[in-house]
Amino acid sequence: MKAIYTTLFVIFLTASAIAQNTSENFIIPKTNSKAVIQQTIASTQIEVTYNRPNKRGRKIFGNLVPYDQIWRTGADAATEIYFSTPVILAGNPLDSG
Repeated sequence: MKAIYTTLFVIFLTASAIAQNTSENFIIPKTNSKAVIQQTIASTQIEVTYNRPNKRGRKIFGNLVPYDQIWRTGADAATEIYFSTPVILAGNPLDSG
């Protein structure tokens, strides 16, 4: 009788341990914050969406990013810009959207 209870207890513990394995469903939140800036100039609404990098106590310019290199902004995602009407940017026409 004791052997049956011991076997059932071991099976119960094993099933419980297997059920606790949820690491594949665990989503780690991004450390970079998404930011949106909106501005209206005349009748054109401009919206810039970007991810802000977290400094976390590091020295960025001159250390992490050398002064003579281009710094890629956007922290893990491309920066997006939206214009509500067609605009001219640096002499080039740009459609809305």
